[in-house]
Amino acid sequence: MEKMKHILHVSTPITWRGGEQQLFYLVKGSKHYKHTVLCPENSVLAERLRQVEGVELLHFDNASFFTRWISVQRALTWSQFSFDMMHTHDAKAHSLALYALMITGKKTPIIVHRRVDFAIKKNAIKSFKYTHHLVGKVISVSKAIDALVADHLPENKRAVVYSGVEIEAMYPPSKNIRFELGFNEDTFVIANVAALAPHKDQKTLLKAFALFLLTIENSKNVQLIIAGEGKSRSSVEDAIEELGLKNNVTLLGYREDVKKWLASVDVFAISSETEGLGTSIIDAMAAKLPIVATAAGGIVELVQPDKTGLLVPVKDVEAFSESLGKLYASKDLRQALSESAFERAKDFSQIKMVEGIEAVYRDVLSLDGEANKKA
Repeated sequence: MEKMKHILHVSTPITWRGGEQQLFYLVKGSKHYKHTVLCPENSVLAERLRQVEGVELLHFDNASFFTRWISVQRALTWSQFSFDMMHTHDAKAHSLALYALMITGKKTPIIVHRRVDFAIKKNAIKSFKYTHHLVGKVISVSKAIDALVADHLPENKRAVVYSGVEIEAMYPPSKNIRFELGFNEDTFVIANVAALAPHKDQKTLLKAFALFLLTIENSKNVQLIIAGEGKSRSSVEDAIEELGLKNNVTLLGYREDVKKWLASVDVFAISSETEGLGTSIIDAMAAKLPIVATAAGGIVELVQPDKTGLLVPVKDVEAFSESLGKLYASKDLRQALSESAFERAKDFSQIKMVEGIEAVYRDVLSLDGEANKKA
């Protein structure tokens, strides 16, 4: 029986966002490879992986880039570990892995996972990171991101594997957020689940929501809830104050229980200026929610206009407000969009994501094996 191939995953964030969730799904769901994850000891990812049987967990000193780099080198050279491939899940991890391999002299191929739709700077360092011969393939979570990578790498060095969610965990809801927040049963609730960060552009959502409220009679019975935390919190709070929305907007902060209550709201809204894909949108589709979203990055690959949701131009406050009004006014439209969205969500399950990444592993390991034979 052939020995199971061993993958070393490198992840640097302490917080829990989409990338960490996808890595968790991957190592939990992949049964054809052995997985070891190197991440900060005090990270949310480490805490959750300690509960997953069969996954090796290594920690690095997160004090500085140098200490993290030393930790990656140690992992590569420890005698009890022998890795067939490295899989990096963020930009810092990509750099750490590549430089560690160069110092140790290891020839371990690297899979680079790219989840953001920021353009890759065209300079010597970035070019080196992506075109180095040890980079076996770059996985993008959307075609929008892959198009940016295409400026640096040929097609045989790239792959698109969409992120996935636990479809079955989203519907029906096991918790009604209305009760927790003291809303009436008939309160119309719009939810936004996103980090409070500049590129998520909650200010556009708030402006659109304020404009929408002016068009309806009973504005007290309409609420916007925002689940997420981040460096833009103070500016979001200021916008709520300036727009006179204190009685209609609730900032929930970071919530671990979103999956339990998301399906209990009426509409999901996201106003991102840039977006790699948007797994919170997939969650919303799986929760059978109608969606209003900006046509940013990979979002257009998820939301089918007037079929699974309503798409509006980035930063277009009036169009966003009008879309909110359409959904508020028509229960039939909300139901039609939500049913189509639920069917669409099935194309983005965590099972399909794992299968897609394992296919990339097989491809890169096969090519690496052929190269070693020739050498």
